[in-house]
Amino acid sequence: LAQDFGSFVRHLSMRFGIAIGAAAAPQFIIHEGGAPVDLFLSPTDGGNVPEVVSGGSGLRMHFNQRFYLMKTEKQHSSPDRGDFHQLELLGKTINVTIDLNGASCGCNVAFYLVSMPNAGAPGSGNDWYCDANGVGGNWCPEVDLVEVNQNSWHATMHGCSKPYSSGSCDHGGYGVRFGQGHNDFGIGSDFAIDTTKPFVASLSFTDPGVAVSAHQGGRSTAQHIQDASNVRDALNEGMVLTMSYWGSSSMGWLDSPPCSSDPAQCPASVTLSDISVSSGSSPSPSPGPSPGPSPSGCPGSSSACDCAWTQSGANCGADDGSECFCRCCCPFKEPGYSCKWHAEFLDIVV
Repeated sequence: LAQDFGSFVRHLSMRFGIAIGAAAAPQFIIHEGGAPVDLFLSPTDGGNVPEVVSGGSGLRMHFNQRFYLMKTEKQHSSPDRGDFHQLELLGKTINVTIDLNGASCGCNVAFYLVSMPNAGAPGSGNDWYCDANGVGGNWCPEVDLVEVNQNSWHATMHGCSKPYSSGSCDHGGYGVRFGQGHNDFGIGSDFAIDTTKPFVASLSFTDPGVAVSAHQGGRSTAQHIQDASNVRDALNEGMVLTMSYWGSSSMGWLDSPPCSSDPAQCPASVTLSDISVSSGSSPSPSPGPSPGPSPSGCPGSSSACDCAWTQSGANCGADDGSECFCRCCCPFKEPGYSCKWHAEFLDIVV
């Protein structure tokens, strides 16, 4: 009865802003295997209180905030691994809905996993946070599911070997990028994903690879990290979901092009919501716009090509002389796409 009453009190506090008893980290809901899981958002500095929205399933995050998920109702961090919600994502898919609210050049909305708590002393934030670049002074594996603004999205794997240290962690990492001058992801309806509107980011850990995709209405874009084996052990042990929102005039590694080193253009808040974890790969996205009729000058049979991956030219690299490049990429006549090997048919100026 006491436990039920405690849950009821937390629900009132979260849903209606009623302060009852001692301060506590707001309750937060994610879904695993289709079932809701009640967790708690803890701020890295112990002071910033999260703004929970959407009936408990959304976080409206304000600039320069960072939070991580805990299983226990603590105001701050803990050296006890059992106090954190450890996500084990091998063979599973994680989804999140992202509303960037205008977060553009110089902003970084991050949705990622780290191997908290670190084994040493608390870091500079007076907590047990760690990551692959030693932010706060402690090191551990990091899986950047999403680092994003309206111009770009990076998904990056940062492995570390034990004992964790600066020398044993992959600071730069490797992964995939959307946007940055390509038409798969950016501001406006000309892009496969229009970042002025909410979209769903989805990552499926197929072991050893990771399928990375974004979905918005009937449109989607996708890429694949071929080998994420350097973070396999960390994923298998369980990692803590962390969310942050920050900015800098030196964010070119994320968003240049099209952004320059001008001051960050970051709104007061962004929203992450409807976090879900399910077994297996993500469901097939709704079909996007078709590439239109194939040029009759292409060799071979069109049945050999599946153009769904290109989404109106997105993810097309340099002309590789293949039939599928001819059929899937060249018809769009996008700037920078060569198509020289059959330019006489398409009448493309290159």
